[in-house]
Parts: sequence; C-alpha cells; structure tokens
Amino acid sequence: DSVLQLDIEMVLTAHPTQVVRRTLLSKFRKISDILGGLSSSEITELEKSQLMEMLRVQIYFQFFCFLN
Repeated sequence: DSVLQLDIEMVLTAHPTQVVRRTLLSKFRKISDILGGLSSSEITELEKSQLMEMLRVQIYFQFFCFLN
C-alpha cells in the first residue's frame, strides 16, 4: 500500500566532472581576457598594474585553491 502512495520524480544533475570542466573553462576565459588586455598597446601603467593583480588573483585561485 505505501509503495502506491510514493511520489517519485526524476532529477537530472551534472556529472561532477562536467561542473569542474565548466569551472575551469570559465577561469581560463578570465585569464585569457586579462592577457588580451595586457597585450594592448594603449593601456596605461595603472591599468597594466590592475590587470597584473587580476591575473595574479586568477592564477592563485586556479592553481592553489582549486587543488584543495
């Protein structure tokens, strides 16, 4: 009797490797955008400094925090 009263719903979730893959792609895209900005000949020293700091942060989080 109790089996007939069950309400079962299908839930689809991403495989953990897909989540990791999307996260990595997003981080690589951010790093690529920063490198693109650094390659511009029209940036000021302040902008270059800001982009370098952004790059350091992205690399830190990519390679040190992601491993934990």
